[in-house]
Amino acid sequence: MLALLSPELQLMLAPSDSYRRLVRQPPCGDRELAARSLLVVLVLGTSVALAATGRVSLGLVLSCSLCWSLALLVQALALAVVARPSPLPYRRSLELFLLAHAPWSLWLLCYSLAAALTFPEGSAAWTGLAAYAVATALIPLVWTSWIVFCFFRTVLMLPTRRALLKTIGYELALWSAALAYVSFAVALEPRLRALL
Repeated sequence: MLALLSPELQLMLAPSDSYRRLVRQPPCGDRELAARSLLVVLVLGTSVALAATGRVSLGLVLSCSLCWSLALLVQALALAVVARPSPLPYRRSLELFLLAHAPWSLWLLCYSLAAALTFPEGSAAWTGLAAYAVATALIPLVWTSWIVFCFFRTVLMLPTRRALLKTIGYELALWSAALAYVSFAVALEPRLRALL
């Protein structure tokens, strides 16, 4: 029954078994890898556009997708740093690793749809949807971390302790980059200096 589902859904439901099966399959081609990357970026762009404006247009989605493609680049760079040494070529590791984005993609689409349905308040109203979003974001955070752990354990064949350390390192790299980006975007350092 599980074999009838897409690789992303298989991975969400049974990450270790799915990775064991996927690692034995031949690598996908360049087009499929590009399509998978594009799909992740389009989900990000569509979610941001929908949550921020309550609508979706081709220009808005493409613009948001281009801006948020940085998130995928940061994930790819974090994997390149943390996954060393690897028994697989980086391209193959990235191909399998991109499947781990499914819980975040699902959450982003659900959240952005909920924000669009409550527009104009949407994600700006901290009394409702945004507070709900922050609380529910723990679900894809934990779920994705588990999939990432299974990736390091199953695909890269690391012992449990090293897989856990690599997972923590990956998450720290991602969230450090996100914090640096947000602090730059809102000029956090000058604001903090002004308070002192």
